[in-house]
Amino acid sequence: MVHQPLPDARALQGRLAQPRLGFCGVIDERLDLDLLAYLAHARPHWQIVMVGPVYRLKPENLPRAPNLHWLGMQAYDTLPYLMAGWHVCLMPFVINASTRFINPTKTLEYLASETPVVSTPVHDVVQLYGEIVSVASTPEAFVEACQALLDEAPAEHLRRADAALQTVRTRSWEIAVNVVHRWLVRVSASRQRERDAVLHVVPPELLAAR
Repeated sequence: MVHQPLPDARALQGRLAQPRLGFCGVIDERLDLDLLAYLAHARPHWQIVMVGPVYRLKPENLPRAPNLHWLGMQAYDTLPYLMAGWHVCLMPFVINASTRFINPTKTLEYLASETPVVSTPVHDVVQLYGEIVSVASTPEAFVEACQALLDEAPAEHLRRADAALQTVRTRSWEIAVNVVHRWLVRVSASRQRERDAVLHVVPPELLAAR
């Protein structure tokens, strides 16, 4: 059977009711499964769509609910079409030692889709994207944050989408490479100055003796 991203996405979630709130990525111990169960229970009319391979977790231990949908691993080119059908993107990570230093690249992927994002308070998400991503520290606050985005006025939604795209543009790989290159040039120049200073101070006869 020929893989077709758009029809595949429609087949996966096209029959699900709205609103849809989704996550895509590896489903492992870093996800707060209790939070997902709470979210599904608190708003049974919301459809929670979970896309990604299950890793280091037993599938039978995943929370189950009529509105909680585990779609498994999907082709990369299908993901944008799935996200296009979501009203909120989710980052329901646990906050512990395993997530202390993570910097989820999916944040930029979500923002590039122009879809509002709700996250638990992962340090790098708060520091880098706290002005554009809604951050919630408790299950109750997480539900409220999702509800606020679903209730967002069209003008505010457009403003948020524009801010999301501006954020993505300032964090492209090209910009990251240029920043690293500038730092390497600075470090290299600094070390060269240090070597030149040593050569200037040490008497030539001592250098020759080496």
